[in-house]
Amino acid sequence: IDLSKIETVVLDEADEMLDLGFKEELDNILEKTPKEKQTLLFSATMSSVVRKIASKYMNKPQEISVGKSNEGADNVSHQYFLVKPRNRFEALKRIIDFEPEIYGILFCRTRRETQEIADKLKESKYSSEALHGDVSQNIRTQIMDRFRKRKIQLLVATDVAARGIDVNDLTHVINFNIPDSSEAYVHRSGRTGRANKSGLSISIITPFEERKIRVLEKRIGKKFELKRIPSGKDICQKQITSLVEKIKNSETDEREMEKYLQGAEESLSSLTKSEIISKF
Repeated sequence: IDLSKIETVVLDEADEMLDLGFKEELDNILEKTPKEKQTLLFSATMSSVVRKIASKYMNKPQEISVGKSNEGADNVSHQYFLVKPRNRFEALKRIIDFEPEIYGILFCRTRRETQEIADKLKESKYSSEALHGDVSQNIRTQIMDRFRKRKIQLLVATDVAARGIDVNDLTHVINFNIPDSSEAYVHRSGRTGRANKSGLSISIITPFEERKIRVLEKRIGKKFELKRIPSGKDICQKQITSLVEKIKNSETDEREMEKYLQGAEESLSSLTKSEIISKF
């Protein structure tokens, strides 16, 4: 490829490209482009390595920052659950059960873990799909189309695979493993709480990792709430309340329904309101 007549160079997700070990390839490509060109660099985080790339290949660059560094979004609440390592997946299921209307992203560390967790969730009849580097572009497009239409409730993804996902109405972000850097945490949690809507960022951690929570609190200026794993009774109560609210807020055409419900009122007349609710 002849790069000698390039007029514009765009480096998108620069921090991820460097994290994945593409610095040498970047250098090789950029060195073959003309000195006279426009260079635009986009990065979720501005590490020292990203700044070196900028200073080397950009001429008196102007930095435009959206939001403050390492600051948590105002509309996002932060919670964490303490578990033993072997109980992490069981805790995850209870957390999902306690949030019947969940629509979000579950972050895992590796491709392998992402696929394993997604498979186990599907085996347990949860609405989930895996998104990682081994998923082909064709399958990724299909998964994202279903996710945007809310046919999938939970996307299980790695940080890299989640880059470029732009969905505004996510209710939850769950960290199956808390990330090592505060920048990565801010980037993850920022996927919810968009467009003036509230969001919830949940982290499942072991007691050994609790110190990471203290560090994150200082870095992003937000308090994290320690929650206990929901009990079976808690989950049943929450799901019943959610179902009742959904029914209460359902829009119905009374005239249209009347022809289908003839005799129903008479049939149920011997039951009290409490008995009907109980059976319902």
